[in-house]
Amino acid sequence: YGISAALSPGQSTTKIEAYNNTIVNVGAEVGLKADDISAVLQATRDKKALAKQAVAVVRPAKADPDATIEMDEIPELTVDKEFISSAPDEYEAPMPSEKTETYRNVDIIIYASDRDKATSNWAGTLPGIVDHRVRFSLGDSIDPRELHGRIQVKGDVVVVLRYVASKKDYQAKLVEIESVDI
Repeated sequence: YGISAALSPGQSTTKIEAYNNTIVNVGAEVGLKADDISAVLQATRDKKALAKQAVAVVRPAKADPDATIEMDEIPELTVDKEFISSAPDEYEAPMPSEKTETYRNVDIIIYASDRDKATSNWAGTLPGIVDHRVRFSLGDSIDPRELHGRIQVKGDVVVVLRYVASKKDYQAKLVEIESVDI
């Protein structure tokens, strides 16, 4: 479980999923139900620390291509060389795919608007924050008819950023306009 938490998105998890199934099966042999095992894993609060420790435990075995990790009392839990080789060499914390940033009383430049819709057909920029055209969404408290036709206002916004792996950076994908001064 710890090794699967340490994998980067897109890495093969076939061996790890098979090993996790083995843990569930062996758990049943020693009197643990699948729900109990799941509860223990879900109760693990610091999954980052678990992943980091699991990588550290497996790392010495990675130096020998024929190494296995064995448990004296439970041979069914032997960690085979294929699993060991599929484990990452170092723990690297995963990048969140999305994050948000809140801004208060900022300039909002409106390029496109729709007097009948609050969540589509709106776009613009936030000078100094989001300088390229991005999709806007209006909050529930904003009447699109009152804002339609204006090209610049001040307001409170939440910028939704998505991580773009090719650019190795977060890019604005949406600006949620929470309130405006009209």
